[in-house]
Amino acid sequence: MLKREIIPAILCQTAATAKRRIAIVEPLVDMVQIDIMDGTLVPETCWHDPSDVASWNFDVRYELHLMISDPIAELERWSRVRRVHRALIHAETPKKLSHLITAAHAHVKEVGLVISPGTPIKKILPYLDRIDSVQVMGGIPGKSGQPLDLSTIETVKAIRKRAPNMPIGFDIGVSAKTIPMLAKAGVTRFGSTKAIFSTPNPISALNKLQDLVKSK
Repeated sequence: MLKREIIPAILCQTAATAKRRIAIVEPLVDMVQIDIMDGTLVPETCWHDPSDVASWNFDVRYELHLMISDPIAELERWSRVRRVHRALIHAETPKKLSHLITAAHAHVKEVGLVISPGTPIKKILPYLDRIDSVQVMGGIPGKSGQPLDLSTIETVKAIRKRAPNMPIGFDIGVSAKTIPMLAKAGVTRFGSTKAIFSTPNPISALNKLQDLVKSK
C-alpha cells in the first residue's frame, strides 16, 4: 500500500520566513516542499535561494516544486544542497518533457511531473514509466489558499486508473475538509501551506492533518 503523508509547502517571500516554517514542521515530517517561482512560467515570484537552504541544518529532505520555464538550470543551482531529493516539473513547461526528465534524474533521486487544471492527462501519460510520481494542482499554480477546483478530482482518478502504484501528490485546496475526498480519489501526498501556516498553532494543525490522512 502506498504511503499517505502530509508534505508542508514553503511558499514565501523571505529566507527568514522559510527558515521559521521549516523549523516548525521539522520534528513532524521528513519531507518539505519548496515552491520555486521566478515569473517565467507563472506570473508570481517567491523566495527560492539555495544558498540559504545550504546553510541550514534541518533534518528533512526537500522536494522542489519547479514552477519555472527552465527547471534544469534551477536544479543546477540547487546541486549544492545535500538533502534535495525530488524535483517536480510542470507538464506546461515550454521545453521537451522527455529531455527534462532525463536531465533532472542526473541531479535528484526522484523526478515527478505536475499537471495543472485544464491540461489534459495525455500530456504526461507517455512518461509514466520514466517518472517517480505525479502531482495534480487543485487550482492555478502560484497562488496559495485557493478553493479546490473539483474538476481536478477527476484528473486524480484518471491518473490512478492508469498508474495504480504511482504516488500521486496534490497541491492547492488541501484541508481537513477535502482530504477524505482526495484520498478516496487516489491522492497519497498532500501538499499544504495555508492549512498549516495560516493557523494560530501550525504544529497542532499539522498533527490533525496527519492523523486524518493516516485514518483514510
